[in-house]
Order: sequence, then C-alpha cells, then structure tokens
Amino acid sequence: MHGITGQHQPGKCGIDFAAAGIGGLAVIGQQAAEEKDIERARRAGIAPPITVRRAREDYILMDGLYRLRAAQALGLRSIPAVVE
Repeated sequence: MHGITGQHQPGKCGIDFAAAGIGGLAVIGQQAAEEKDIERARRAGIAPPITVRRAREDYILMDGLYRLRAAQALGLRSIPAVVE
C-alpha cells in the first residue's frame, strides 16, 4: 500500500482514520495551495483531516486538496486522513 501509514483506527459508519503519507496519494489537478492555507496549516496544523478512498493498492484524494498542498509546501511527510 502506498500513501497510508500507521494503524487504521475504525470509525463510525465504516470509516477509518489514519495518517496519510503525502507522497503516495493520487491527486487530480495541479492546483497550488494559497498562502492563507499554508499559514493556517503552519499555525494550527492540518484540520480537519483530508479524506481518501481506497483504490486497489493506492489511495485517491477525495477531499482536502488545499490542505494537502499546504502540507507539501511546509515539508510535512504525513497528515491526518479519513479513509472511506
């Protein structure tokens, strides 16, 4: 598996919580994070978690593109994620 690290923690309605490794997520589009997104992530961390969906051996980003881009701009290696 690429992109998700650590233990999955079962959540409500069959949703798991995990830490998403930034390098292994499939992202559609090349939008960059805005400065306000980067500054918010720097001050408060990445919240709420991004949402990813399992796709065979990989994961696809469903929600949280700007949070993901902000985390990349800050050099973070992983961020909180909800796995659908």
